[in-house]
Amino acid sequence: MRADRGRQEALIRGLLQDAGWRAPEILDAMAAASDFYFDERCASTCRAR
Repeated sequence: MRADRGRQEALIRGLLQDAGWRAPEILDAMAAASDFYFDERCASTCRAR
């Protein structure tokens, strides 16, 4: 999904479409933004022996 703005926006829209409150305003601003930035977050955990 890296560098595919259309897929990134679709993912965010899918997650926030029914969030209510100001989500529609935020999603509209996302589509109009010239400086849109998307990054993934990951976490790893290790069990201690």
